Amino acid sequence: MRSTQFCSRHSGINERQGVIFSMQNVSMIRSLDDLTHVCQQVPRILTLFSGGLDSTFLLKELAKSTNTEVFCLTIDLGCGVDRADLEELARQFGARSIVVDGRAAFARDAVLSAIRANARYMGMYPISSSLSRPIIARYAVEFAMKLGCGAIVHTANQSQNSLRHLNGSIGQLGFSGYYGTPYEF
Repeated sequence: MRSTQFCSRHSGINERQGVIFSMQNVSMIRSLDDLTHVCQQVPRILTLFSGGLDSTFLLKELAKSTNTEVFCLTIDLGCGVDRADLEELARQFGARSIVVDGRAAFARDAVLSAIRANARYMGMYPISSSLSRPIIARYAVEFAMKLGCGAIVHTANQSQNSLRHLNGSIGQLGFSGYYGTPYEF
């Protein structure tokens, strides 16, 4: 298992407080400062994109980098997506929208086992969102590698269980580029 360093955690001080972090040998994106640095390091970035407020704001931030090509990956797990809206949002920020039908993989690889086990969070909530994160990460790594992206960015934050599931899955899948969320800190 590879060792991951976190630039922002080590000092606990951010750029606004007068310290600029060095991201040498760091693979995690944990703040907007980290994201800015990564945009200067890699020519292509894949972002997980729902079209919601957080992911659209992230797309706006990525659009500030004129040297980075951005791909917006949306995985349809059965809730339905409006491809036209997603493509329009991506286009407005100079990015390319990719929508993948992940319903069969989600049902086969995650939901079926959970149904068989009657899986619940805190004994009452179905755990479908937690189950979806490894499937989403698998598609993200696959497309990032296919597109030659040096980073995978998402919008999960510390208050969501998704942060750990997405980062853990991306790391376990062996993605060697930068990955994470600028909303962690």
